[in-house]
This record gives sequence, structure tokens and C-alpha cells, in this order.
Amino acid sequence: MVLLVIILRLLSYLPLGVLYWISDITAFLLAHVIKYRSEVIKRNLSHAFPDLNPQQQRILMREFYKYLSDQLVETIKLQRLTRDQLSKRIHYVNPELMNRLINEKKNIVILMGHCGNWEWAGAATAFSFNAPTFPVYRKVKSPSFNSFYLRLRSRFGSTPILDKNCIQELSKVNSNFIVAMLADQSPRGLQGEWVDFLNQETCFFRGPEVLAKRIKNTEVILAQIRRNGRGKYAVYFELPTQTWKENQGNLLINYAHFLEKEILQDPVNWLWSHNRWKTRQNQENA
Repeated sequence: MVLLVIILRLLSYLPLGVLYWISDITAFLLAHVIKYRSEVIKRNLSHAFPDLNPQQQRILMREFYKYLSDQLVETIKLQRLTRDQLSKRIHYVNPELMNRLINEKKNIVILMGHCGNWEWAGAATAFSFNAPTFPVYRKVKSPSFNSFYLRLRSRFGSTPILDKNCIQELSKVNSNFIVAMLADQSPRGLQGEWVDFLNQETCFFRGPEVLAKRIKNTEVILAQIRRNGRGKYAVYFELPTQTWKENQGNLLINYAHFLEKEILQDPVNWLWSHNRWKTRQNQENA
């Protein structure tokens, strides 16, 4: 793993155009030679889009592998991208929403999914808004890769915080802040909130809602990273309905419906290779 991290650092010196050429080759290998997680992807697409015929599913899978390969090389390149270079590739559609809440001295919890390039968008947020940024992460088993991602997510002044230490660490911050969470991950174990999402009951972890309710003076923003050409992304913000503060689970329902709407608009733009539905509701009730 240490050797692989060194290789990734060396690759980051290549121009992005060359890395996209490597991405094209990688996409072909993933789809036709390695067949990376092909059964997981097929199963996820079949459940989410039951009306797709086999040809439509193959086209969607092929486009997804291209998208996935681009994410890989773009993440590698993030090690060397400057602030100006990244600013030209991440466009905030409605930054006034974030700026208004920051000016009101609110703490902001951003909920986003594995769409677009979340690593680029997270890095750009650190220097695009006038508040300290704390991306929440799950620890990677490999120490080398865990250090790699911590360095990557610390670029431009962000301070990554471990998910299980999130509330404790944020309570020490003396100013209003931004905390960003990838909220579409599967919860550990079987504890979570069940929501109708992409034609199936889906378990979402309750961390975002717990965090938003336990930290004072907090507002939640739903964020979507939309593709806007190769290597270019538009970040769109939306407020959840305020009823999420009244009943448990409402925030996650809000978020799930927001994310589902975005996925249906651009199905390629989501991480279909993740075994998102490995937990089924009947397992929890067994």
C-alpha cells in the first residue's frame, strides 16, 4: 500500500489531459477485463431502474465506468491542483445561501452524496466560504491510504474529523463553522433510518440528524455536485423543509428525496459500485 501511495503521488505531476487519457484506458479495463464490481453495479441498477432493458443497462454501466475512472484520476490530481485551478473547475450555483447563513453566524451542516467529484468540491469549499471547514470521514483500514486521504482533505485549510469523534471535536470550535458529511453511506451494523429510496427500502445512518440537533445554532444545507463537462462541476445548495426539526427521521427523508431527484436527472453521476443495499430491512427485524 505504501508503494501504491508513492505511485499516486508521482502520477499527480502529470497534466490532467494525460490523466484523462489514462482514465479512458482504465475505464475500458474496469468494464471489460477486470469487470470491477460488475455484479454489484448490475444489481443496484436493476433495483433502482427496473424498467431498463439489457442494452440500456449496459450503456449506463459503460458510462458509469468512465465517470468512475475520471474520479480516480481527478482525485490523484487533487494533490497538485492549485486554488486557482480548482476554482475554475468548481462552480457554486447559489453561494448566496451559504454566505447568508455564515453572515448570520450559523453553524452549517452540509449533507451531500457520492456524486460528481466530492473530493474536489470539499476541497474548494474550504477556501470559497468564510468559515472553518470540517469534512467528516470514516477511517480507512490501510494506514497509508488513511494518511493519503487525510492529507488530501486537509488541503486549503480544511480539518478532517473522524466520524465517531465528530460532536466532541466540533464542541471545541470557538467560531461558527461548516461541517460536510457524505450522508448516503450505509450505517455500521443494522442501526439506521429506513427510507424509500430508488425503489427500495434503504437504511441511512442517523449521524447527520443527531449532529444537526445536538449542535446549537445549526442550519442544514443539502448539496448536490452536478457534472458540467469533463473535469468541471457545479455545486447546488438547497434547504431542507424545516419540519425536520420536529420529528426524528424527517431530515434523512428530506435528504434521500433530494438525492434521489438528482440521481434520476443524471443516473451516471452516482457511485453505483458501492454495495449500498447490503443491509435489508428484514435482516434488522429478524
